[in-house]
Amino acid sequence: MTRATVREWMGNVSNADDERCLLVLPGLNYPAQLPGLYLPMRALSLEGWKVFHGQWELADLSAPERRAAVSEAAAEFVCRTAGAGRRLIMAKSLGRYLGCWLCGRPCDPGSLGYSVAPRRQVCP
Repeated sequence: MTRATVREWMGNVSNADDERCLLVLPGLNYPAQLPGLYLPMRALSLEGWKVFHGQWELADLSAPERRAAVSEAAAEFVCRTAGAGRRLIMAKSLGRYLGCWLCGRPCDPGSLGYSVAPRRQVCP
Protein backbone atom coordinates (compact mmCIF):
# COMPACT_ATOMS: atom_id res chain seq x y z
CA MET A 1 0.00 0.00 0.00
CA THR A 2 1.38 3.39 -1.00
CA ARG A 3 1.90 5.75 1.91
CA ALA A 4 2.95 8.73 -0.18
CA THR A 5 1.68 10.38 -3.32
CA VAL A 6 3.10 13.17 -5.42
CA ARG A 7 0.73 15.62 -7.06
CA GLU A 8 1.29 18.49 -9.44
CA TRP A 9 0.53 21.73 -7.60
CA MET A 10 -2.64 23.47 -8.73
CA GLY A 11 -0.91 26.86 -8.32
CA ASN A 12 1.57 26.27 -11.14
CA VAL A 13 1.73 29.02 -13.75
CA SER A 14 0.43 28.07 -17.19
CA ASN A 15 3.88 28.28 -18.79
CA ALA A 16 5.69 26.15 -16.17
CA ASP A 17 8.96 24.76 -17.51
CA ASP A 18 9.13 20.94 -17.69
CA GLU A 19 12.92 21.28 -17.53
CA ARG A 20 12.85 22.73 -13.99
CA CYS A 21 10.88 20.73 -11.42
CA LEU A 22 10.43 21.22 -7.68
CA LEU A 23 9.16 18.67 -5.15
CA VAL A 24 7.91 20.10 -1.86
CA LEU A 25 7.83 17.66 1.06
CA PRO A 26 5.65 18.74 3.98
CA GLY A 27 6.53 18.14 7.61
CA LEU A 28 4.92 15.80 10.09
CA ASN A 29 2.56 18.54 11.32
CA TYR A 30 3.38 21.20 8.75
CA PRO A 31 1.46 21.02 5.45
CA ALA A 32 2.60 22.70 2.24
CA GLN A 33 -0.12 25.34 2.62
CA LEU A 34 1.66 27.00 5.56
CA PRO A 35 3.96 29.96 4.82
CA GLY A 36 7.32 28.25 5.31
CA LEU A 37 6.64 26.01 2.31
CA TYR A 38 3.92 27.87 0.44
CA LEU A 39 5.83 31.13 -0.06
CA PRO A 40 9.00 29.62 -1.60
CA MET A 41 6.81 27.18 -3.58
CA ARG A 42 4.83 30.11 -5.00
CA ALA A 43 7.95 32.16 -5.70
CA LEU A 44 9.58 29.33 -7.66
CA SER A 45 6.34 28.71 -9.53
CA LEU A 46 6.23 32.37 -10.57
CA GLU A 47 9.81 31.94 -11.83
CA GLY A 48 8.58 29.15 -14.12
CA TRP A 49 9.41 26.04 -12.08
CA LYS A 50 6.88 23.18 -12.32
CA VAL A 51 5.93 22.43 -8.72
CA PHE A 52 4.91 19.09 -7.26
CA HIS A 53 4.10 18.33 -3.64
CA GLY A 54 4.08 15.21 -1.51
CA GLN A 55 0.96 14.15 0.35
CA TRP A 56 0.96 11.70 3.21
CA GLU A 57 -0.17 10.90 6.73
CA LEU A 58 2.93 10.27 8.83
CA ALA A 59 1.55 10.59 12.35
CA ASP A 60 0.73 6.89 12.79
CA LEU A 61 3.88 5.57 11.11
CA SER A 62 7.08 4.36 12.71
CA ALA A 63 10.39 6.04 11.85
CA PRO A 64 11.30 3.36 9.23
CA GLU A 65 7.85 3.71 7.66
CA ARG A 66 8.28 7.49 7.53
CA ARG A 67 11.65 7.09 5.80
CA ALA A 68 9.97 4.75 3.31
CA ALA A 69 7.24 7.31 2.63
CA VAL A 70 9.84 10.01 1.90
CA SER A 71 11.75 7.63 -0.39
CA GLU A 72 8.51 6.69 -2.19
CA ALA A 73 7.70 10.34 -2.82
CA ALA A 74 11.21 11.09 -4.11
CA ALA A 75 11.19 8.03 -6.37
CA GLU A 76 7.79 8.96 -7.81
CA PHE A 77 9.02 12.52 -8.40
CA VAL A 78 12.11 11.27 -10.24
CA CYS A 79 9.96 9.01 -12.43
CA ARG A 80 7.42 11.72 -13.23
CA THR A 81 10.14 14.25 -14.10
CA ALA A 82 12.49 11.92 -15.97
CA GLY A 83 13.08 14.47 -18.75
CA ALA A 84 13.79 17.41 -16.44
CA GLY A 85 17.19 19.03 -16.66
CA ARG A 86 17.01 20.40 -13.11
CA ARG A 87 15.23 19.04 -10.05
CA LEU A 88 14.96 20.56 -6.60
CA ILE A 89 13.57 18.92 -3.48
CA MET A 90 12.48 21.34 -0.76
CA ALA A 91 11.35 19.99 2.60
CA LYS A 92 10.17 21.09 5.99
CA SER A 93 12.14 19.39 8.73
CA LEU A 94 10.96 15.83 9.04
CA GLY A 95 13.51 14.92 11.66
CA ARG A 96 16.95 13.42 11.49
CA TYR A 97 16.03 10.74 8.96
CA LEU A 98 15.14 13.32 6.30
CA GLY A 99 18.29 15.35 6.88
CA CYS A 100 20.43 12.23 6.52
CA TRP A 101 18.45 11.10 3.51
CA LEU A 102 19.03 14.43 1.80
CA CYS A 103 22.75 14.70 2.49
CA GLY A 104 23.62 11.01 2.52
CA ARG A 105 21.51 9.36 -0.14
CA PRO A 106 20.09 11.79 -2.71
CA CYS A 107 17.51 10.15 -4.96
CA ASP A 108 19.29 11.15 -8.14
CA PRO A 109 22.58 12.86 -9.03
CA GLY A 110 20.56 15.52 -10.89
CA SER A 111 18.51 16.42 -7.82
CA LEU A 112 19.38 18.94 -5.15
CA GLY A 113 17.82 18.94 -1.70
CA TYR A 114 17.08 21.93 0.48
CA SER A 115 15.49 21.94 3.92
CA VAL A 116 13.58 25.01 5.04
CA ALA A 117 14.29 24.15 8.68
CA PRO A 118 17.84 23.67 9.98
CA ARG A 119 18.93 20.13 10.71
CA ARG A 120 19.44 19.57 14.42
CA GLN A 121 21.90 16.73 14.02
CA VAL A 122 24.83 16.20 11.73
CA CYS A 123 24.50 13.35 9.28
CA PRO A 124 26.82 10.39 9.89
